Amino acid sequence: MAIDLFSLNKPEATLVRPQTQPIMRRLNTDKIKENWEQLKAESKDLVLISKEAGSYESSVSLDDLKHVGKLERTCEYSLDLFFRDTVPKASTDGNYKIGGVIFSRDELEQCRVMLKAATDSIGCGIGKNANIDYKHYAEMGIAESGVRAFADKRLTKEQAAVVNRAMQEYNEALIDLERQTLENGNYVKTEYEGLSEYYGIARVLSDGEIEAINELRAKISRLTGKYYEPKVQGMTAGVQSATNEALKNNITELFTNVDVTDARSVNAAVERYKELMRPAYIAYGMNDTHGSLTRVLNQDAANFKAQISGLLAAVNYKATDYRA
Repeated sequence: MAIDLFSLNKPEATLVRPQTQPIMRRLNTDKIKENWEQLKAESKDLVLISKEAGSYESSVSLDDLKHVGKLERTCEYSLDLFFRDTVPKASTDGNYKIGGVIFSRDELEQCRVMLKAATDSIGCGIGKNANIDYKHYAEMGIAESGVRAFADKRLTKEQAAVVNRAMQEYNEALIDLERQTLENGNYVKTEYEGLSEYYGIARVLSDGEIEAINELRAKISRLTGKYYEPKVQGMTAGVQSATNEALKNNITELFTNVDVTDARSVNAAVERYKELMRPAYIAYGMNDTHGSLTRVLNQDAANFKAQISGLLAAVNYKATDYRA
């Protein structure tokens, strides 16, 4: 994984081919005299020699000479460039080499628009939520499918491979961000029957959080006359972080392979998602007594379709030829 989410706003170093410096040599006057004496000794006609020398065609053309002294800049960038806020300098020819493949400025702009739409459509990450729920795995899969549809339509095979890999590595970076958050934070595994099968992680509350909870419970006790036992150190709170590996993989594969340009493919994937997620939502405490479970599943489905619509709009970015 090459993408670092925390470094995307930092300027990226430009790899520039250094200018070739002219080689300076000191004239050896003794050598010149020696050659001159040799010419005279051979009784050469100097006029003839000059004519012979002038008859040779130079191997260097004027076109070759007009670029002498200019700096040739070759810029090679990592896949991070697709996600950065600013675009650095291009190579001398106006192109960018990313992941070993050449992109023109216009091609790079289109890719950045598409990838920004894809990453913005995912509900987790820096500035959002570091914890990844099952619906986020679906969104990550949809983002990959949308980028693939764009790449197949607008790019060469080599360019498409680079852009698809960039989206995949971004998703891997999101997963790694959550892993680091859980490893470095105060999280523990849960032992709740049913729930732990799908959401098996909880966060240990800080002393300040427990104190605030107890103050609130004390106020409620004074208002209602009902006693609430104070919470003690070690209290945990559930975290909506998907922990069932099989379910995560199934949802990711389901939406990564969906054809976002085909309504039937999208509808089939959404219905399958509802089937897969129903047991997880039930374990989380939802039911259909008042239709709440169905509403949540339908809302997920509506959000996925809205995400796909947004990605398709990005796929068609600049597709209209207004000159026609």
